Amino acid sequence: MTHLNKIFCLIVLPLCFFSGCGSNVSGDPEIVNVVKNGHFDDSHFMFGSDIDFKSKTVGEAFEDFFQSPSWNGFVSDKGKKVAEFDGKAELMGNTVKIEFQFSVNDDDTFEVAYFGIDGDSAPQIMGEGLIGKVFE
Repeated sequence: MTHLNKIFCLIVLPLCFFSGCGSNVSGDPEIVNVVKNGHFDDSHFMFGSDIDFKSKTVGEAFEDFFQSPSWNGFVSDKGKKVAEFDGKAELMGNTVKIEFQFSVNDDDTFEVAYFGIDGDSAPQIMGEGLIGKVFE
């Protein structure tokens, strides 16, 4: 075994194992996992919804739909737990960066606290429509 192979086997592989090599999660994974492993229901939507959100977790649906998905978990300056999702999607013929921030409650429920497109805040109803599309 070459010196480089030994370094790879002794250092890189264990790091990948413990940090989830290929994982797209940064920050606090416990906060992120509440959302990623969770499910939406019609209470998450202004006007309710008849979509079957139990067929996939939020993480499965978002990571299947969006390009370059990434997650970040953190506690805000105000002490709120936040799971943030970023990904790219096609919108009216253009590739745009989509951002969702989920406020995570102490009882491990969550709600969308922010929806943005290319760094600008967008209306909640647009975010809800996109979530509906993600779960189609």
